[in-house]
Amino acid sequence: MSSIKLQLSDYRAVKSAEVTISDITVMAGPNGSGKSTVSQLLNGLINGINNFEQDMMDELFKSFKRELSRIRRAIPDSQALRSLVASVNEDKAEMDVMEQIRRGVDGLHRALLGFIEREADGNELQRRVDYIIGSELSLFSSSIGERIEAYCDSLYNRYEALYQNTQQKIGARKASDLFLSVVANYSSLSGAVTNVTLWEDNHPVLEGGSFSDLLSVRKSIYINASSSVFYSGFDLATYRLKNMVTSDLPAGADDATNKILKELSLSIGGEIYLDSEMGSFLRFRNKSGVNIYLEEAASGIQSLAVLYRLLYAGLLDNETVLILDEPESHLHPQWIVELAKILVKINKNMGTKILIASHCPDLVSALYNLAKVYDVEDIRFYQTYQDGNGSQYTFKDCGGEISDIFESFNIALERISCYGRMVQER
Repeated sequence: MSSIKLQLSDYRAVKSAEVTISDITVMAGPNGSGKSTVSQLLNGLINGINNFEQDMMDELFKSFKRELSRIRRAIPDSQALRSLVASVNEDKAEMDVMEQIRRGVDGLHRALLGFIEREADGNELQRRVDYIIGSELSLFSSSIGERIEAYCDSLYNRYEALYQNTQQKIGARKASDLFLSVVANYSSLSGAVTNVTLWEDNHPVLEGGSFSDLLSVRKSIYINASSSVFYSGFDLATYRLKNMVTSDLPAGADDATNKILKELSLSIGGEIYLDSEMGSFLRFRNKSGVNIYLEEAASGIQSLAVLYRLLYAGLLDNETVLILDEPESHLHPQWIVELAKILVKINKNMGTKILIASHCPDLVSALYNLAKVYDVEDIRFYQTYQDGNGSQYTFKDCGGEISDIFESFNIALERISCYGRMVQER
């Protein structure tokens, strides 16, 4: 079994962390101790490395679309421009980025010429053209038509240069460009990420000023306690996850995955499916025939919806890292134990690497015991400890044992006992 190791220091709440994920890894510790930071950063780096070329080209293309949107604001009643913006969005996946930009510039040229043909020459026309083109191009041509042609040529040349620059960045694979892309696509991450190294087995994939390809991991899927298929999100990660689970996915699970899916279905008492008749809406249907929109279902069912859909489509495999941030939230203790069993089986049957951040003794204990029952080869536990200055935390590798984690859980029990004595003394 291959492993992924993240080394991180002096970032947000993390003073020092070295976390390895081979089969199942569990991180425990108080709120604000950096568990989510490690989870989100690992997710961002895995997907950022694997999607680096796509993300860089997407950013270039988004810049071009913003330019078209700016122009459309100046001519809001142009059907040609509306059609052009729509076609740019529809055709992007079907052709090379520069070919799409070339077609977009050609369409823009025609739309702008059509605009000046139907508008009477005058101050308003001049004002709008100046806004679209920029007054500097008037120095090189005399008529509005010539200015439009010069602008379109200049626009294409600018994006051709940006395309070449992007290609060079893709080839250079600098860590600084990767970090910029990751921070831009993941709104939960911010600030300079410098003291970080990512290892695949014994090979440094991200170290110093450059990075290389990941070979054993093709994607990471991050699900946090507040993940909702109803939340549109502000970053690419949330957008991709939402599309992943709310798309009209074919049933892609193999026999082993289907068995796990049936167990999850038994736990929640029904199934989650896509209703595409009136749009893309997820629904929950239980055994007694109650059929409701997922947003009307119990919060525990909602919190397991993403996992259910991922299993249904067969999207969890041995090239995936599944990251769950406080998955026990909204779950009854019985469901927490069932979730632990499902996660262990996902690792054993599909080879999916799993990283879990949790505050829940029931989940930690269940994972610890079930890993022994199902012979999980490598289960690791980490406990966060507050640094001496009180503002950052260090991650301690507890190996395969949970005694240190339960010592921290016992603090809560001691406080409950203390409060009980205080009541008796009143």
